[in-house]
Order: sequence, then C-alpha cells, then structure tokens
Amino acid sequence: SPSIKNTENTLFLEVKTSVRPGELFTFYISKNEARVASQNKNWFLVGVESSADGFRVLGNLTFNTFSDFLPLNQSRNGEWETAKIVMPKKMFFSGLP
Repeated sequence: SPSIKNTENTLFLEVKTSVRPGELFTFYISKNEARVASQNKNWFLVGVESSADGFRVLGNLTFNTFSDFLPLNQSRNGEWETAKIVMPKKMFFSGLP
C-alpha cells in the first residue's frame, strides 16, 4: 500500500478487526505474519474496531510495539503457529501509518 504520509514509500499493512468493547484489543497473528513483520520496517498492523455503528480505525502498531506479547518456543518438540494477543488499546499509534 502506498503511504499516505510519503507517497514514494510502500507500506505492508496487516489489518486486524475486533468486536470486543472495552480497553483491550484482541487479535490473532500467525507465526509467518510475525516473521514478516520482524523483517520489514515498513510493516504495520492496523487495528479496526467493529460495532453496530460500523467500523473505526483504532490506530496502528509496529512489530516492536507488540513483539513482547508473542509466545516463545521453549522446546524443539513444539512451537507456536498462531498467537492470541490481548493488549491495551492505548498502545496503538493514532491513525494510519
């Protein structure tokens, strides 16, 4: 996607939608999505809230903002493929990147 702030810059946007009200935002991320995010400084997760009134962009996250929420592989006999992340909405940067 072209950046709205710098049209010569290409961004990688992963959009996650949540219907849960409250102060926390819950989303699922695959191990592959996290790997791509960790390797691209132009990767952003865009949080969208869905309600009876429609959709609202909550904001955006960089990989570094939520990487501490990801699980760790602690054994060669098992590893995660998808993670459920629950984080405060106040951690999102306002608007689109």
